[in-house]
Amino acid sequence: MDLVPGVTLDALLAADGPQPFERLARLGGQALEALEEAHRAGIVHRDLKPANVMVTTGRTGEEEARIFDFGVAKAVDAAGPDLSLTRAGCTVGTPTYMSPEQAMGLQLGAPSDVYALAVVLYESLCGCLPYALDVDAEDVQHAIFTALLSDPPLDPREVLSDLPSAAAEVLLTALAKDPARRYPSALAFRDALITAARATADRPTPRRFTAWLGERLRRTSG
Repeated sequence: MDLVPGVTLDALLAADGPQPFERLARLGGQALEALEEAHRAGIVHRDLKPANVMVTTGRTGEEEARIFDFGVAKAVDAAGPDLSLTRAGCTVGTPTYMSPEQAMGLQLGAPSDVYALAVVLYESLCGCLPYALDVDAEDVQHAIFTALLSDPPLDPREVLSDLPSAAAEVLLTALAKDPARRYPSALAFRDALITAARATADRPTPRRFTAWLGERLRRTSG
Protein backbone atom coordinates (compact mmCIF):
# COMPACT_ATOMS: atom_id res chain seq x y z
CA MET A 1 0.00 0.00 0.00
CA ASP A 2 1.04 3.61 -0.44
CA LEU A 3 2.85 5.32 2.41
CA VAL A 4 0.71 8.40 3.06
CA PRO A 5 2.40 11.02 5.24
CA GLY A 6 0.09 13.39 7.02
CA VAL A 7 -1.97 13.81 10.15
CA THR A 8 -5.31 12.34 11.09
CA LEU A 9 -8.17 14.78 11.50
CA ASP A 10 -8.52 13.96 15.19
CA ALA A 11 -4.83 14.77 15.76
CA LEU A 12 -5.23 18.02 13.80
CA LEU A 13 -8.23 19.01 15.91
CA ALA A 14 -6.42 18.13 19.12
CA ALA A 15 -3.53 20.38 18.10
CA ASP A 16 -5.36 23.27 16.42
CA GLY A 17 -8.94 23.11 17.68
CA PRO A 18 -12.11 23.61 15.56
CA GLN A 19 -11.53 24.47 11.92
CA PRO A 20 -13.15 27.09 9.64
CA PHE A 21 -16.03 25.99 7.44
CA GLU A 22 -14.14 26.80 4.24
CA ARG A 23 -11.35 24.36 5.06
CA LEU A 24 -13.78 21.68 6.17
CA ALA A 25 -15.86 22.11 3.02
CA ARG A 26 -12.73 21.47 0.96
CA LEU A 27 -11.57 18.46 2.97
CA GLY A 28 -15.10 17.15 3.38
CA GLY A 29 -15.72 17.44 -0.35
CA GLN A 30 -12.62 15.35 -1.08
CA ALA A 31 -13.61 12.75 1.51
CA LEU A 32 -17.07 12.54 -0.02
CA GLU A 33 -15.60 11.97 -3.48
CA ALA A 34 -13.66 9.03 -2.04
CA LEU A 35 -16.82 7.70 -0.38
CA GLU A 36 -18.68 7.98 -3.67
CA GLU A 37 -16.11 5.68 -5.26
CA ALA A 38 -16.57 3.18 -2.43
CA HIS A 39 -20.37 3.36 -2.71
CA ARG A 40 -20.22 2.83 -6.46
CA ALA A 41 -18.15 -0.28 -5.75
CA GLY A 42 -20.93 -1.43 -3.42
CA ILE A 43 -19.14 -0.70 -0.14
CA VAL A 44 -20.42 1.16 2.95
CA HIS A 45 -17.59 2.30 5.26
CA ARG A 46 -19.56 2.03 8.56
CA ASP A 47 -16.84 3.57 10.77
CA LEU A 48 -16.21 7.14 9.65
CA LYS A 49 -14.64 9.27 12.40
CA PRO A 50 -11.87 11.88 12.67
CA ALA A 51 -9.27 9.16 13.30
CA ASN A 52 -10.12 7.62 9.91
CA VAL A 53 -9.68 10.81 7.89
CA MET A 54 -6.08 11.62 6.97
CA VAL A 55 -5.09 15.16 6.00
CA THR A 56 -2.11 14.95 3.68
CA THR A 57 -0.47 16.75 0.77
CA GLY A 58 -1.36 15.78 -2.79
CA ARG A 59 0.93 15.51 -5.78
CA THR A 60 0.28 19.13 -6.71
CA GLY A 61 1.22 20.32 -3.22
CA GLU A 62 -2.37 21.02 -2.25
CA GLU A 63 -3.85 19.80 1.02
CA GLU A 64 -6.19 16.86 0.58
CA ALA A 65 -8.21 14.38 2.64
CA ARG A 66 -8.13 10.60 2.42
CA ILE A 67 -10.43 8.03 3.97
CA PHE A 68 -8.73 5.25 5.93
CA ASP A 69 -9.65 2.01 7.66
CA PHE A 70 -12.24 0.05 5.73
CA GLY A 71 -11.77 -2.75 8.25
CA VAL A 72 -15.47 -2.97 9.13
CA ALA A 73 -16.79 -1.91 5.72
CA LYS A 74 -19.63 -3.95 4.31
CA ALA A 75 -20.96 -4.67 0.84
CA VAL A 76 -24.15 -2.68 0.20
CA ASP A 77 -25.98 -5.72 -1.17
CA ALA A 78 -25.07 -7.54 2.06
CA ALA A 79 -25.80 -4.59 4.35
CA GLY A 80 -29.10 -5.87 5.62
CA PRO A 81 -29.93 -6.12 9.31
CA ASP A 82 -26.55 -5.92 11.05
CA LEU A 83 -26.23 -8.69 13.60
CA SER A 84 -22.44 -8.62 13.78
CA LEU A 85 -21.38 -7.70 17.32
CA THR A 86 -18.25 -6.49 19.01
CA ARG A 87 -17.02 -8.09 22.21
CA ALA A 88 -18.86 -5.39 24.13
CA GLY A 89 -22.06 -6.52 22.47
CA CYS A 90 -22.76 -3.40 20.41
CA THR A 91 -23.27 -2.91 16.69
CA VAL A 92 -20.05 -2.62 14.71
CA GLY A 93 -18.76 0.96 14.45
CA THR A 94 -17.97 3.89 16.73
CA PRO A 95 -21.17 4.86 18.59
CA THR A 96 -20.68 8.66 18.61
CA TYR A 97 -20.48 8.76 14.79
CA MET A 98 -23.07 6.12 13.92
CA SER A 99 -26.19 6.91 11.97
CA PRO A 100 -29.47 6.15 13.78
CA GLU A 101 -30.17 3.22 11.45
CA GLN A 102 -26.73 1.77 12.13
CA ALA A 103 -27.30 2.06 15.88
CA MET A 104 -30.52 0.06 15.42
CA GLY A 105 -28.81 -2.56 13.25
CA LEU A 106 -30.95 -1.77 10.20
CA GLN A 107 -30.10 -1.91 6.52
CA LEU A 108 -27.37 0.55 5.54
CA GLY A 109 -26.62 2.50 2.40
CA ALA A 110 -24.84 5.67 1.29
CA PRO A 111 -26.99 7.92 3.57
CA SER A 112 -25.50 6.18 6.62
CA ASP A 113 -21.97 7.25 5.63
CA VAL A 114 -23.34 10.71 4.77
CA TYR A 115 -24.63 11.02 8.33
CA ALA A 116 -21.36 9.83 9.88
CA LEU A 117 -19.24 12.25 7.87
CA ALA A 118 -21.66 15.06 8.76
CA VAL A 119 -21.01 14.31 12.45
CA VAL A 120 -17.27 14.45 11.74
CA LEU A 121 -17.58 17.82 9.98
CA TYR A 122 -19.90 19.22 12.64
CA GLU A 123 -17.51 18.27 15.43
CA SER A 124 -14.55 19.62 13.46
CA LEU A 125 -16.38 22.92 12.99
CA CYS A 126 -18.04 23.38 16.39
CA GLY A 127 -15.77 21.45 18.71
CA CYS A 128 -18.67 19.35 19.99
CA LEU A 129 -21.03 16.62 18.84
CA PRO A 130 -24.39 17.59 17.25
CA TYR A 131 -26.33 16.30 20.23
CA ALA A 132 -26.11 16.72 23.99
CA LEU A 133 -24.41 13.83 25.75
CA ASP A 134 -24.47 13.08 29.45
CA VAL A 135 -20.89 11.91 29.96
CA ASP A 136 -21.68 11.21 33.61
CA ALA A 137 -24.46 8.77 32.77
CA GLU A 138 -24.11 5.32 34.27
CA ASP A 139 -24.33 3.78 30.80
CA VAL A 140 -22.70 6.24 28.39
CA GLN A 141 -23.26 4.00 25.38
CA HIS A 142 -26.99 3.85 26.13
CA ALA A 143 -27.00 7.66 26.48
CA ILE A 144 -25.35 7.97 23.07
CA PHE A 145 -27.88 5.68 21.39
CA THR A 146 -30.76 7.50 23.08
CA ALA A 147 -29.47 10.83 21.74
CA LEU A 148 -28.96 9.36 18.26
CA LEU A 149 -32.50 8.05 18.10
CA SER A 150 -34.41 10.73 19.97
CA ASP A 151 -32.68 14.12 20.09
CA PRO A 152 -32.77 16.49 17.10
CA PRO A 153 -29.33 17.68 16.01
CA LEU A 154 -28.21 20.88 17.69
CA ASP A 155 -28.24 23.77 15.22
CA PRO A 156 -24.55 24.69 14.77
CA ARG A 157 -25.53 28.38 14.84
CA GLU A 158 -26.25 27.91 18.54
CA VAL A 159 -22.55 27.17 18.94
CA LEU A 160 -21.19 29.51 16.25
CA SER A 161 -23.46 32.54 16.05
CA ASP A 162 -21.69 33.93 12.97
CA LEU A 163 -21.97 30.70 10.96
CA PRO A 164 -23.77 31.41 7.65
CA SER A 165 -27.21 29.84 7.39
CA ALA A 166 -26.23 27.99 4.23
CA ALA A 167 -23.45 26.18 6.09
CA ALA A 168 -25.73 25.30 8.98
CA GLU A 169 -28.52 24.01 6.77
CA VAL A 170 -26.28 21.67 4.79
CA LEU A 171 -25.06 20.04 7.99
CA LEU A 172 -28.55 19.77 9.47
CA THR A 173 -29.85 18.12 6.30
CA ALA A 174 -27.05 15.55 6.37
CA LEU A 175 -27.84 14.90 10.05
CA ALA A 176 -31.54 14.14 9.55
CA LYS A 177 -32.72 11.16 11.59
CA ASP A 178 -34.60 9.71 8.62
CA PRO A 179 -32.16 8.52 5.90
CA ALA A 180 -34.69 9.50 3.24
CA ARG A 181 -34.43 13.15 4.34
CA ARG A 182 -30.62 13.28 4.01
CA TYR A 183 -28.60 13.72 0.86
CA PRO A 184 -29.09 10.54 -1.16
CA SER A 185 -25.43 10.19 -2.11
CA ALA A 186 -21.96 11.31 -1.13
CA LEU A 187 -21.76 13.48 -4.25
CA ALA A 188 -25.05 15.16 -3.42
CA PHE A 189 -23.63 16.06 -0.01
CA ARG A 190 -20.42 17.29 -1.63
CA ASP A 191 -22.38 19.48 -4.04
CA ALA A 192 -24.37 20.93 -1.15
CA LEU A 193 -21.13 21.77 0.67
CA ILE A 194 -19.87 23.50 -2.47
CA THR A 195 -23.08 25.51 -2.75
CA ALA A 196 -22.84 26.52 0.90
CA ALA A 197 -19.21 27.52 0.44
CA ARG A 198 -20.16 29.54 -2.63
CA ALA A 199 -22.74 31.39 -0.53
CA THR A 200 -19.91 32.59 1.71
CA ALA A 201 -17.69 33.62 -1.20
CA ASP A 202 -18.06 37.31 -0.34
CA ARG A 203 -16.13 36.70 2.86
CA PRO A 204 -12.32 36.51 2.90
CA THR A 205 -11.22 32.97 2.02
CA PRO A 206 -7.81 31.33 1.66
CA ARG A 207 -6.50 31.48 -1.91
CA ARG A 208 -6.14 27.70 -2.11
CA PHE A 209 -9.76 27.21 -1.10
CA THR A 210 -10.92 29.73 -3.69
CA ALA A 211 -8.99 27.87 -6.41
CA TRP A 212 -10.39 24.53 -5.27
CA LEU A 213 -13.92 25.89 -5.14
CA GLY A 214 -13.64 27.24 -8.69
CA GLU A 215 -12.48 23.86 -9.98
CA ARG A 216 -15.26 21.97 -8.19
CA LEU A 217 -17.88 24.42 -9.46
CA ARG A 218 -16.63 23.91 -13.02
CA ARG A 219 -16.92 20.14 -12.59
CA THR A 220 -20.40 20.43 -11.13
CA SER A 221 -21.70 22.74 -13.84
CA GLY A 222 -20.09 20.58 -16.53
